[in-house]
Amino acid sequence: RTTRFAGYSPTTFSSWRNFDDGVDRRIESGSIMVGLLRALSRGGIVVRRWNGTQSNNGMHKAIERIKEFFMSSDKEIFHADFVKRAFRFDKMDSKQWMLIYRDETASRTFLIISISIPVVIVSSLFFLYDVTQHEQKERTDIVKRLVGDAKQLGIFIVIPLLSALLVTSLLLRVHSLRVLRIYQRRDHPERFTVVAPSNLGNLTKREFERDLCISSYIEHENDLARVGLLFTLGNLQIDRNRYLVDDDKFRANIYRTYMVNETSVPPRLIEK
Repeated sequence: RTTRFAGYSPTTFSSWRNFDDGVDRRIESGSIMVGLLRALSRGGIVVRRWNGTQSNNGMHKAIERIKEFFMSSDKEIFHADFVKRAFRFDKMDSKQWMLIYRDETASRTFLIISISIPVVIVSSLFFLYDVTQHEQKERTDIVKRLVGDAKQLGIFIVIPLLSALLVTSLLLRVHSLRVLRIYQRRDHPERFTVVAPSNLGNLTKREFERDLCISSYIEHENDLARVGLLFTLGNLQIDRNRYLVDDDKFRANIYRTYMVNETSVPPRLIEK
């Protein structure tokens, strides 16, 4: 019976057997260097086969994690797996803190924007470098097309540029307002930690007391104006910082009402 391995044919193994036999004869004659080459060659096959298997498994796990992260999960937002992952990512002690707020949508948008910003910056720098350092004939095709479209629009190029700038500014503002997670201290229920993006785009943890937290509701006759104010000012203020939270993302409403001082009865900080 012939055993077949992925990527290797019987002819290949036959060639290696002939090579090994030749190496054996040279080793018997005292050729240390050839013996070392034989060991390295065999080691190379093993390493190649092992790395291929491990890389395939690692790639499969990475794809599954990405799919689980970006797609809606059947698990509820405070599932034990998600909670454990949040504590590990935020470097919080589960014995001292309890996760009371988790917005998985905000986490997804944070990752997307965190990846998009460097891509946009690098692309813009490449565009500027290509335009300023190369003649028109030497530029890349995509830069040629963009420059050609800009020339055709003329002064009207200002309209799409201002629109893109306005939309980008609004998205970045919403991105900086949205809260990803909130923790409540078990032994001191009046103390909390909020995890949210900073103005620089990275995640920050801020610890605060509940007496510094105020919930604000925006009232306006025009729905569009109300949404605009909500995305600009948020609906939660902690000290001098403003945030945007979704009331449905709290573990229970009692955690929200206690944090924003709508009730004085602390919730039970015990997971079910």
